[in-house]
Amino acid sequence: MVQEKPQKNAWWVGAGIVAGEAIGNPMFKKWMRRVFIVTAQGFLEAKDQIHCMYALTREELEDIVAEAKYIRSQRDTSVTVSQKCPDVTSLAADDMWGEFPKARDG
Repeated sequence: MVQEKPQKNAWWVGAGIVAGEAIGNPMFKKWMRRVFIVTAQGFLEAKDQIHCMYALTREELEDIVAEAKYIRSQRDTSVTVSQKCPDVTSLAADDMWGEFPKARDG
């Protein structure tokens, strides 16, 4: 007996026919429309929540930075910038790094 090879693409054709009939059905269209509307509502609500969380986080960070700047300004203001940051260009390389060790003759 010779067995025929089953067609590998036959089920794709069947699935396509079923999907085409389902999409063409008015009840299916109404149901899918409702599913898409509910899904879109969910995405919009999630987007609103994300925007709200972002705004609150940004506001908190701005408050923290403003408070840090205020505390910094209240510190000892008698120290000038030149006292905080010495002019390193006037220092020689030997002063900054020390002398390099001499190579041994060997």
